[in-house]
Amino acid sequence: MQQTLTYDKAGRLSSQRLSGVTQWSRQYQYDAAGQLTGITDNRSGQINYRYDPVGRLLEAATPKGVESFRFDPAGNLLDNTPTADGHQDNSLLGNLLSHYAGRHYRYDSRGNLVEKRVNGSLTQLEWDGYNRLSRLTAPGGNSTEYRYDPLGRRIAKLSQGKTTLYGWDGDVLAFETQDDAAVHYLFEPGSFIPLAQVHTDAIQGVKVPAWNQYNPYDPERDPLLQAGPEPSAPRAVYYYHADHLGTPQALTDAQGQLALEMDYQAWGEAREVIAEAAASAGIRNPFRFQGQYHDDESGLHYNRHRYYDPEIGRFISRDPIGLLGGINIHSYAPNPVAWIDPFGLAKYPAVTFPEDKTIKDVRIQMQGSRGGDFKAANEVAGVTGCKGKATRDAHKKEYGDVTWHHADYDKETNTARMQLVKTSDHVASLPHSGSVSQFEEAHGVVYETLEAKELALRMNAKKCI
Repeated sequence: MQQTLTYDKAGRLSSQRLSGVTQWSRQYQYDAAGQLTGITDNRSGQINYRYDPVGRLLEAATPKGVESFRFDPAGNLLDNTPTADGHQDNSLLGNLLSHYAGRHYRYDSRGNLVEKRVNGSLTQLEWDGYNRLSRLTAPGGNSTEYRYDPLGRRIAKLSQGKTTLYGWDGDVLAFETQDDAAVHYLFEPGSFIPLAQVHTDAIQGVKVPAWNQYNPYDPERDPLLQAGPEPSAPRAVYYYHADHLGTPQALTDAQGQLALEMDYQAWGEAREVIAEAAASAGIRNPFRFQGQYHDDESGLHYNRHRYYDPEIGRFISRDPIGLLGGINIHSYAPNPVAWIDPFGLAKYPAVTFPEDKTIKDVRIQMQGSRGGDFKAANEVAGVTGCKGKATRDAHKKEYGDVTWHHADYDKETNTARMQLVKTSDHVASLPHSGSVSQFEEAHGVVYETLEAKELALRMNAKKCI
């Protein structure tokens, strides 16, 4: 099996094709403003998008129907359903959605959703002191509890007598395990775009002894220092195929057979089309938009720092970073077919330039200022100016009208991927953000300030790449 991707002159994905046992192809169409206007899919048909003058999605038309949307000035989705007197509600007090498409919502004093009513059925939500969802009670009375580590990552889900444990690699989900099996996940480097899921036997944890069990302490008896069992061989491997945003569209097995297809509505609500063999093997895809994990018990998407509701296209709690994430602290994005929010903190379009658009591609330690980053990138890339030194503008002196693009950021190492591209290509991909905005989201400081530079200096003193 082979997947082929092609890009246009602006670095945007223009087509993708899967060849082999499974035949799948997509073509992407854009308007003069760079907005995605259509997708031609040989399996699901034509999808067309329409926007308002400020780039918000007004309509998504698919062979299965048309979705239409309205917004208030703050970017809140408004209910298209007329009231009893024939009017439509055009106000959201405090940007809190009280009703939408027959659903009714209630919040606590901190802006967390605590009740959702649909046709008389009630879902109740409870939150801890850090505004993290701790318990959800479904209309039938079944409750699910959630546990988090000190970094706020969800590490356990307890539902109907079954426990699911989650393991992490930084902010990326590495595996999930239950009593009988485990699934490991692989992602594209520096992103939340899934590449594969590997099915294995359940991961056996190490029971932590009581503090006084080994007294005096003996390292040779410490279970955390003992060699564990050999990892089990994979039971099966399935490969992801994602769209222009990194949203999974299909899973194929090792023989190239289609195991699962995803069918999405505009704001991420999905339906899985599962092959019979995959269904019997328990194959599922939990991932939605980049950074989102679908919970079957609620329909919500766990989005690292918050939970997202695809039925209403918004988060169910306030943004932990406040106004740094935007003026509307519950909104997801103005355009879900062009923007992503993998951390649940701040939205941005996904922009990584393809190899044929990239002059240099390096990784640096971020300096707290763009000028410092440019100089560091030139040093790593070996780009020097008139006097043979890697200055902040050396790339322009050597290559002309070019700029360094901040592609992504790893907060654990304070490193960023930098791509040297033509300024015209860079401008064509605006508005977008990358390493700089992710740095600001991760640390709560504004780039280019003295605080950001001092923070970068301290982190770089502890790290090396």
